[in-house]
Amino acid sequence: MAINFVTRPPSNQQHYDEFWSGDPAFVQGEGAEHERKIERARETGDWSELLIQGSTPTKFVMRQIPGEIKRRILDRFIAGKSGGYDLDSLLLRLAVVDVIGLGDFKLRFTADEDWGKLATHELPNILDEFAPGCVAELGLAVYRKMMGPSGK
Repeated sequence: MAINFVTRPPSNQQHYDEFWSGDPAFVQGEGAEHERKIERARETGDWSELLIQGSTPTKFVMRQIPGEIKRRILDRFIAGKSGGYDLDSLLLRLAVVDVIGLGDFKLRFTADEDWGKLATHELPNILDEFAPGCVAELGLAVYRKMMGPSGK
């Protein structure tokens, strides 16, 4: 099934689309220029410069993490109660609202007394199986979005 590659611009209030730069639908490269293209795509929401013609990447539809949850995450991370990889997975699970183009995968959610509604562990586990580094990259992208324009 072909997926229309239409993205929403990045937003600090609405849902936005996120992609993994290592997706086979994108041109792969190394070096500073390639990294700049990825950063530009992430900032603008326009990944067309990296897209291989006729390919469709997996799209992760994301939401902004609410301020109350953001503060709880920062407290946990700063206190050293969570490592970086655990944080990446948690951020991805909290932000993702839909995944389009990941085969037959159906995103499911669970309720957590600390975090509220979030995707099940199934998503990061599946991503880890076929795309090492995907969870870390997407988690970092969510973190940067959560921290605002400076990304810090």
